Amino acid sequence: AEKSIAAIRERVIDILDVPLFPIAWQSEMSAGEARESLIALDPSGQITTIEVLELLNNEELLSALARAGRHGEISRQGLARMYGPGARSFPSNWQTFLNTCEPHPAPGPRLFLIVLSIDAAVMPAVQALSGAGLNVSQASIHDGNQILVSLEEVKPHGSAFGWLGSATGGRT
Repeated sequence: AEKSIAAIRERVIDILDVPLFPIAWQSEMSAGEARESLIALDPSGQITTIEVLELLNNEELLSALARAGRHGEISRQGLARMYGPGARSFPSNWQTFLNTCEPHPAPGPRLFLIVLSIDAAVMPAVQALSGAGLNVSQASIHDGNQILVSLEEVKPHGSAFGWLGSATGGRT
């Protein structure tokens, strides 16, 4: 699993296939283990956190949400200082990125989680937060001559009212 997680992290911006401007990877301790987060900006200028996890459970979700909240408070000057190629190149590289994006973009998710597996107990929370700043995708790893990754976004199920309506034979 560690080899797969490392391979996903290495190409996470390409794998997500959404326009994101990577700032830097940041390591933070959580439950006695280091958690790696990629801090990025979406085209609207919103700070976005991307994490790759082996297992998403309630504790990991809560910790990831807390990290994303802390990352969202980083100032532009702080982001420039963290930026891998250096603070001096941040403004011009950011402008170059924006020039490749659609004009007037809407903010996207604040937290992207790519996970290898999901604990069933966390699914109600994931579904409740889906579309409200959280994007969770489950990765499938295909290991041959090279590691290939496919993602399936975890999306909420239909409303309970739709289910109730079908259970009553469509009567309301």
